[in-house]
Amino acid sequence: MIRLSLIAAIFACVMPTAVRADDANKAFITIISEKGFPHSAVLMEYPDGKPKWLGFKPETAKMPLTKGKFDEDDATKNVEKYVRFEVDAKKLAEVEKKVREDFKNKNYVVGKFDCVSLSVAFAEGLKFKVPGKPNVIPGNLVDNLAVMNKDLKPISGDDKKPFPWSKK
Repeated sequence: MIRLSLIAAIFACVMPTAVRADDANKAFITIISEKGFPHSAVLMEYPDGKPKWLGFKPETAKMPLTKGKFDEDDATKNVEKYVRFEVDAKKLAEVEKKVREDFKNKNYVVGKFDCVSLSVAFAEGLKFKVPGKPNVIPGNLVDNLAVMNKDLKPISGDDKKPFPWSKK
């Protein structure tokens, strides 16, 4: 009986599994600033491997003080700077749900309900250290999050490819 248990234990250790227990809880969030017209967005990577982009912008392009809408387009091609953190997948899902609820049906208002505010809401929800208000310049937010949260071992960079989320 002991010999059979030992063989089963060895077999379990060497056989690959689809998702290891610790990987099932691991997710990533990347906060970006875009080239050109200043914009910020977040990339969420859950254990299922499907990337989810989320930003917030005016319904009418470049027209603040109009109805806002979520932007779920892949922003990879527009990345100027980014900062990436490993986070708990369950906590990220909770924060995503809350941010979506908070921004749903809101007017786009610079400094309150804009693209940078959405990125800040994610950072605050995940308990990152966040610079004081106002946070209106996407590139500054990315730089500040990287410096202020060094203890979380973020990965940061600029528009040089490949990006960490592109390596699959």
